[in-house]
Amino acid sequence: MSFAWPKPVAVVLAAGFSRRFGSNKLMHPLSDGRSILWHSLQPYINAGCDLACVTRPDSAEVISLLKSLGIKTLSCDQAEQGMSASIAVAAQYAQSLSRPLMLGLGDMPYMRAQSLQQLLQAWDLLKPEILYPCVNGQQGHPVVFRASYFSELASLEGDKGAKSLLAGELATAVNLDDIGLVRDIDISADLSEC
Repeated sequence: MSFAWPKPVAVVLAAGFSRRFGSNKLMHPLSDGRSILWHSLQPYINAGCDLACVTRPDSAEVISLLKSLGIKTLSCDQAEQGMSASIAVAAQYAQSLSRPLMLGLGDMPYMRAQSLQQLLQAWDLLKPEILYPCVNGQQGHPVVFRASYFSELASLEGDKGAKSLLAGELATAVNLDDIGLVRDIDISADLSEC
C-alpha cells in the first residue's frame, strides 16, 4: 500500500504488570501454544506495518520474543507509573521518525491484519487528526495520532491511556467489522480460542 503522506509507525504497548490477570498475561499461551503477545503482534506484521514494541527492561521473555520476531524494542523504565509512561515512550519514538503514531495494545490477540490495513487506508484517505476503529459503536484499538498530538500524549499521567484525546471533536471513527479491535485480555476469564 502506498501513502500520499507519511505512513504511521505502529507501536504496541507491552510494559504492563498484568496485575488483574495474576501472571504475565502477555506470555500466557493460547490454544496453539503461542503467547497472547505473539498473536497480538501478528496482525501488524501481516499488515506490513513498521513495528516497535514498548516493554519493561526486566521483561526478559517479552524482549526475547520481540527479538525472535525482529521487532524493535523500546524500553520503558518508568512502567510502574502506568500506561501513560509507555505512551510517552511510543510518542517520543514516532516523533524521532517524524511519522504519525499507530498506538496498539499487546493484549489484543484476536484482531485481523485486514482490519489494520483498512484503518491505514482510512488514515491515508481521510487525513484526520486522530483515527480510531469503531465496532458496533464501541471504540477500539489501535489509534492513530498525528504528530501534533505527541506532546499531549507524552504529558498524560496514570493508567487511563489516551481516552481524553479521543473524546474531542477532532477524533474520527472508522467503522470496521472486527470484534478483535475491541476485545482485549485483562483477566483469565477473557480468554477464548483464537
